[in-house]
Amino acid sequence: MEFTQPLMLLWVALVPLLLLGHWGLSRRQRRIAERFADARLFEQLVVRPSAWQRALPVACYLIGILLLAVAMARPVAAIPLPVNRAAVIIAIDTSKSMMATDVPPTRLEAARRAAREFADLVPRSTKIGLVAFSEYGTVLLPPTTDRTALYEALDRLQTQSATSVGGVNPEPGLPSRSKPDGAVRTPITRLRLRAELVEDESLRAKFAKDLAEMEAMTTAALDFLRGVRADEPVQPVDVLALLESGKNK
Repeated sequence: MEFTQPLMLLWVALVPLLLLGHWGLSRRQRRIAERFADARLFEQLVVRPSAWQRALPVACYLIGILLLAVAMARPVAAIPLPVNRAAVIIAIDTSKSMMATDVPPTRLEAARRAAREFADLVPRSTKIGLVAFSEYGTVLLPPTTDRTALYEALDRLQTQSATSVGGVNPEPGLPSRSKPDGAVRTPITRLRLRAELVEDESLRAKFAKDLAEMEAMTTAALDFLRGVRADEPVQPVDVLALLESGKNK
Protein backbone atom coordinates (compact mmCIF):
# COMPACT_ATOMS: atom_id res chain seq x y z
CA MET A 1 0.00 0.00 0.00
CA GLU A 2 1.15 3.53 -0.81
CA PHE A 3 -0.05 7.03 0.10
CA THR A 4 -0.40 9.79 -2.48
CA GLN A 5 -0.40 12.47 0.28
CA PRO A 6 1.94 11.03 2.94
CA LEU A 7 2.30 14.39 4.76
CA MET A 8 -1.29 14.06 5.92
CA LEU A 9 -0.19 11.18 8.14
CA LEU A 10 1.32 13.76 10.49
CA TRP A 11 -2.20 14.31 11.81
CA VAL A 12 -1.94 10.84 13.37
CA ALA A 13 0.38 12.41 15.97
CA LEU A 14 -2.65 14.27 17.35
CA VAL A 15 -4.12 11.03 18.68
CA PRO A 16 -1.63 10.47 21.54
CA LEU A 17 -1.55 14.20 22.26
CA LEU A 18 -5.33 14.33 22.58
CA LEU A 19 -5.31 11.22 24.74
CA LEU A 20 -2.72 12.77 27.03
CA GLY A 21 -4.70 16.02 27.21
CA HIS A 22 -7.88 14.15 28.09
CA TRP A 23 -6.13 12.32 30.91
CA GLY A 24 -4.70 15.57 32.33
CA LEU A 25 -8.06 17.33 32.10
CA SER A 26 -9.81 14.50 33.93
CA ARG A 27 -7.32 14.65 36.80
CA ARG A 28 -7.70 18.43 37.04
CA GLN A 29 -11.50 18.16 37.22
CA ARG A 30 -11.24 15.54 39.95
CA ARG A 31 -8.92 17.68 42.06
CA ILE A 32 -11.25 20.67 41.75
CA ALA A 33 -14.24 18.57 42.82
CA GLU A 34 -12.38 17.22 45.86
CA ARG A 35 -11.94 20.77 47.21
CA PHE A 36 -15.67 21.18 47.86
CA ALA A 37 -16.39 17.94 49.74
CA ASP A 38 -14.78 15.13 51.64
CA ALA A 39 -13.83 12.12 49.54
CA ARG A 40 -16.36 9.81 51.28
CA LEU A 41 -19.12 12.41 51.00
CA PHE A 42 -18.26 13.15 47.38
CA GLU A 43 -18.78 9.53 46.40
CA GLN A 44 -22.32 9.63 47.88
CA LEU A 45 -23.28 12.93 46.25
CA VAL A 46 -22.01 12.26 42.73
CA VAL A 47 -22.88 9.18 40.65
CA ARG A 48 -19.91 8.52 38.42
CA PRO A 49 -20.25 6.34 35.28
CA SER A 50 -18.23 3.17 34.95
CA ALA A 51 -14.75 3.15 33.42
CA TRP A 52 -15.81 1.73 30.04
CA GLN A 53 -18.66 4.27 29.79
CA ARG A 54 -16.16 7.08 30.30
CA ALA A 55 -13.60 5.60 27.87
CA LEU A 56 -15.97 4.67 25.02
CA PRO A 57 -16.75 8.23 23.73
CA VAL A 58 -13.09 9.19 23.91
CA ALA A 59 -12.01 6.03 22.06
CA CYS A 60 -14.58 6.61 19.29
CA TYR A 61 -13.41 10.21 18.93
CA LEU A 62 -9.75 9.25 18.68
CA ILE A 63 -10.45 6.41 16.22
CA GLY A 64 -12.41 8.84 14.05
CA ILE A 65 -9.46 11.24 13.98
CA LEU A 66 -7.12 8.38 13.09
CA LEU A 67 -9.31 7.20 10.20
CA LEU A 68 -9.73 10.76 8.95
CA ALA A 69 -5.95 11.28 8.88
CA VAL A 70 -5.40 8.05 6.97
CA ALA A 71 -8.15 8.96 4.50
CA MET A 72 -6.62 12.39 3.86
CA ALA A 73 -3.33 10.63 3.04
CA ARG A 74 -5.22 8.90 0.17
CA PRO A 75 -3.97 5.31 0.39
CA VAL A 76 -3.75 3.32 -2.84
CA ALA A 77 -3.00 -0.35 -3.40
CA ALA A 78 -2.41 -2.42 -6.52
CA ILE A 79 -4.65 -5.47 -6.44
CA PRO A 80 -3.60 -8.20 -8.89
CA LEU A 81 -6.52 -9.57 -10.88
CA PRO A 82 -6.50 -12.68 -13.03
CA VAL A 83 -6.41 -11.72 -16.72
CA ASN A 84 -6.69 -14.16 -19.59
CA ARG A 85 -4.04 -13.15 -22.12
CA ALA A 86 -4.07 -16.41 -24.02
CA ALA A 87 -3.93 -16.10 -27.80
CA VAL A 88 -4.39 -18.93 -30.30
CA ILE A 89 -3.48 -18.77 -33.99
CA ILE A 90 -5.39 -21.17 -36.24
CA ALA A 91 -3.43 -21.97 -39.42
CA ILE A 92 -5.40 -23.60 -42.23
CA ASP A 93 -3.96 -24.97 -45.45
CA THR A 94 -5.73 -23.46 -48.48
CA SER A 95 -3.97 -25.40 -51.23
CA LYS A 96 -5.84 -27.34 -53.89
CA SER A 97 -5.26 -30.52 -51.91
CA MET A 98 -7.84 -29.24 -49.39
CA MET A 99 -10.56 -29.91 -51.98
CA ALA A 100 -10.07 -33.66 -51.56
CA THR A 101 -13.14 -35.53 -50.33
CA ASP A 102 -11.41 -38.13 -48.18
CA VAL A 103 -12.73 -36.10 -45.22
CA PRO A 104 -16.37 -35.37 -46.09
CA PRO A 105 -17.50 -33.09 -47.51
CA THR A 106 -14.01 -31.64 -48.21
CA ARG A 107 -10.84 -31.16 -46.21
CA LEU A 108 -11.32 -27.39 -46.22
CA GLU A 109 -14.89 -27.59 -44.98
CA ALA A 110 -13.84 -30.05 -42.27
CA ALA A 111 -11.11 -27.63 -41.18
CA ARG A 112 -13.67 -24.81 -41.03
CA ARG A 113 -15.98 -26.94 -38.91
CA ALA A 114 -13.16 -27.94 -36.54
CA ALA A 115 -12.09 -24.30 -36.15
CA ARG A 116 -15.67 -23.24 -35.29
CA GLU A 117 -16.02 -26.03 -32.74
CA PHE A 118 -12.72 -25.05 -31.15
CA ALA A 119 -13.81 -21.39 -30.95
CA ASP A 120 -17.03 -22.45 -29.21
CA LEU A 121 -15.17 -24.56 -26.64
CA VAL A 122 -12.50 -22.10 -25.47
CA PRO A 123 -13.43 -19.21 -23.12
CA ARG A 124 -14.78 -16.08 -24.75
CA SER A 125 -11.86 -14.09 -23.34
CA THR A 126 -9.35 -16.12 -25.39
CA LYS A 127 -8.07 -14.29 -28.45
CA ILE A 128 -8.12 -16.30 -31.67
CA GLY A 129 -6.44 -15.39 -34.94
CA LEU A 130 -6.65 -16.98 -38.37
CA VAL A 131 -3.86 -17.60 -40.90
CA ALA A 132 -4.28 -19.16 -44.33
CA PHE A 133 -1.20 -20.57 -46.00
CA SER A 134 -0.49 -21.93 -49.43
CA GLU A 135 2.64 -20.69 -51.17
CA TYR A 136 2.97 -18.21 -48.32
CA GLY A 137 1.05 -17.34 -45.18
CA THR A 138 -1.61 -14.63 -45.02
CA VAL A 139 -3.05 -13.15 -41.85
CA LEU A 140 -6.80 -13.17 -42.38
CA LEU A 141 -7.65 -12.15 -38.83
CA PRO A 142 -5.35 -10.88 -36.06
CA PRO A 143 -5.93 -12.33 -32.57
CA THR A 144 -9.29 -11.07 -31.30
CA THR A 145 -12.13 -12.08 -28.99
CA ASP A 146 -14.73 -11.26 -31.65
CA ARG A 147 -16.12 -14.65 -32.62
CA THR A 148 -18.33 -13.17 -35.36
CA ALA A 149 -15.28 -11.78 -37.15
CA LEU A 150 -13.61 -15.19 -36.84
CA TYR A 151 -16.58 -17.00 -38.37
CA GLU A 152 -16.69 -14.49 -41.24
CA ALA A 153 -12.95 -14.98 -41.86
CA LEU A 154 -13.45 -18.75 -41.93
CA ASP A 155 -16.21 -18.34 -44.52
CA ARG A 156 -13.83 -16.32 -46.72
CA LEU A 157 -11.31 -19.15 -46.97
CA GLN A 158 -10.70 -20.19 -50.58
CA THR A 159 -8.33 -22.67 -52.12
CA GLN A 160 -5.22 -21.32 -53.81
CA SER A 161 -2.18 -22.92 -55.41
CA ALA A 162 -0.06 -25.71 -53.95
CA THR A 163 1.32 -25.51 -50.44
CA SER A 164 5.04 -25.43 -49.69
CA VAL A 165 4.60 -27.51 -46.51
CA GLY A 166 5.99 -31.01 -47.11
CA GLY A 167 6.78 -30.29 -50.73
CA VAL A 168 3.28 -31.07 -52.01
CA ASN A 169 2.97 -30.84 -55.76
CA PRO A 170 0.18 -28.81 -57.37
CA GLU A 171 -0.80 -31.72 -59.64
CA PRO A 172 0.05 -35.41 -59.53
CA GLY A 173 2.78 -36.49 -61.92
CA LEU A 174 4.56 -33.13 -61.95
CA PRO A 175 8.00 -32.73 -60.35
CA SER A 176 8.26 -30.87 -57.09
CA ARG A 177 9.32 -27.22 -57.34
CA SER A 178 10.93 -24.95 -54.83
CA LYS A 179 8.90 -22.01 -53.54
CA PRO A 180 11.21 -19.01 -53.15
CA ASP A 181 8.20 -16.68 -52.95
CA GLY A 182 6.71 -18.49 -49.97
CA ALA A 183 10.10 -18.96 -48.33
CA VAL A 184 10.61 -15.19 -48.38
CA ARG A 185 7.08 -14.21 -47.31
CA THR A 186 6.70 -16.72 -44.50
CA PRO A 187 9.11 -14.91 -42.09
CA ILE A 188 7.23 -11.67 -42.76
CA THR A 189 3.99 -13.40 -41.88
CA ARG A 190 5.48 -14.69 -38.63
CA LEU A 191 6.65 -11.18 -37.75
CA ARG A 192 3.19 -9.82 -38.50
CA LEU A 193 1.62 -12.38 -36.17
CA ARG A 194 4.04 -11.47 -33.40
CA ALA A 195 3.33 -7.77 -33.97
CA GLU A 196 -0.39 -8.39 -33.49
CA LEU A 197 0.35 -9.69 -29.98
CA VAL A 198 1.96 -6.39 -28.93
CA GLU A 199 -0.35 -4.70 -26.43
CA ASP A 200 0.82 -1.11 -27.14
CA GLU A 201 -1.43 0.10 -30.00
CA SER A 202 0.96 2.82 -31.23
CA LEU A 203 3.90 0.41 -31.27
CA ARG A 204 1.79 -2.26 -32.99
CA ALA A 205 0.81 0.26 -35.70
CA LYS A 206 4.47 1.13 -36.32
CA PHE A 207 5.37 -2.54 -36.62
CA ALA A 208 2.52 -3.09 -39.08
CA LYS A 209 3.63 -0.13 -41.21
CA ASP A 210 7.25 -1.33 -41.36
CA LEU A 211 6.16 -4.87 -42.22
CA ALA A 212 3.86 -3.58 -44.97
CA GLU A 213 6.76 -1.65 -46.51
CA MET A 214 8.99 -4.72 -46.20
CA GLU A 215 6.40 -6.90 -47.92
CA ALA A 216 5.93 -4.32 -50.69
CA MET A 217 9.69 -4.25 -51.37
CA THR A 218 9.80 -8.05 -51.32
CA THR A 219 6.91 -8.27 -53.78
CA ALA A 220 8.54 -5.74 -56.09
CA ALA A 221 11.85 -7.63 -56.03
CA LEU A 222 10.18 -10.98 -56.72
CA ASP A 223 8.09 -9.54 -59.54
CA PHE A 224 11.22 -8.03 -61.08
CA LEU A 225 13.09 -11.34 -60.90
CA ARG A 226 10.16 -13.19 -62.48
CA GLY A 227 9.83 -10.57 -65.18
CA VAL A 228 6.30 -9.65 -64.14
CA ARG A 229 6.93 -5.93 -63.80
CA ALA A 230 7.88 -3.90 -66.84
CA ASP A 231 7.84 -0.34 -65.52
CA GLU A 232 10.89 0.63 -67.54
CA PRO A 233 11.07 0.09 -71.32
CA VAL A 234 13.60 -2.49 -72.50
CA GLN A 235 16.33 -1.02 -74.67
CA PRO A 236 19.11 -2.88 -76.51
CA VAL A 237 22.62 -2.10 -75.24
CA ASP A 238 25.84 -2.50 -77.24
CA VAL A 239 28.09 -4.01 -74.59
CA LEU A 240 31.27 -3.69 -76.72
CA ALA A 241 30.65 -0.01 -77.38
CA LEU A 242 29.96 0.55 -73.70
CA LEU A 243 33.25 -1.14 -72.73
CA GLU A 244 35.18 0.88 -75.34
CA SER A 245 33.74 4.14 -74.06
CA GLY A 246 34.75 3.21 -70.54
CA LYS A 247 38.23 2.28 -71.68
CA ASN A 248 38.74 5.60 -73.48
CA LYS A 249 37.76 7.50 -70.35
